[in-house]
Amino acid sequence: MLSRQQVDGYLITPAAGMEQDIQQLVAHKRPLVLMDSYFPDVQAPHVLIDNFAGVKQGIEHLIDRGAKKIGFVTVDMELVQMQERMKGYRETLRSHDITVKNKLVLALPYDGDKDESVRKIKQFIQVNKDLDAIFFATNYLGILGLEALAGLQMKIPDDIAVVCFDDHDIFRLYPPGITVVQQPIEEIAKTAMQLLMNQLDKSQRALRKTRLELPGKFVKRGST
Repeated sequence: MLSRQQVDGYLITPAAGMEQDIQQLVAHKRPLVLMDSYFPDVQAPHVLIDNFAGVKQGIEHLIDRGAKKIGFVTVDMELVQMQERMKGYRETLRSHDITVKNKLVLALPYDGDKDESVRKIKQFIQVNKDLDAIFFATNYLGILGLEALAGLQMKIPDDIAVVCFDDHDIFRLYPPGITVVQQPIEEIAKTAMQLLMNQLDKSQRALRKTRLELPGKFVKRGST
């Protein structure tokens, strides 16, 4: 549809199932830039946060405050950014000689029912009774996690510490404030636009695969 409208370039936030469509745009030499994620087999410029480093910073912060049993709640999707966040969790624990246990990882379906997801998080916390902290891999999972903790009448950070990847207004307002890894959204957008404009400028050399990972911002609040 966009091709028929003679669109000059594409800024795309990839989602599962889009790989073939994006590959076709690349094959037809359409100017495009992927944001927030990418497909490893697609040779296209992309800009995203350094997911591994962001999780590493959050986990190390929890370890520095004494946490040893840290749960990780993520989404069950084969997206590269989620894989990198999981990798950051596992490798950071290993680097601090903390055993990585599969039972401390909860992967929820992306399209799961909200109430069912809250129930599963509650069950996860109840099964792992001595959790020191939980790292939520996305902000919407963090919101569901807050509902689960409230339902269990657990106090943050007295009973459990919480860190979330990606900020949300709720995290600033929810007492005592939730510690987060903020995504540099504006910088990602500006950088992606620069890469796209470079492709549209006929005087510039054609870009090959360009991978730009921008650092996140760690914001400590009362939850840790």
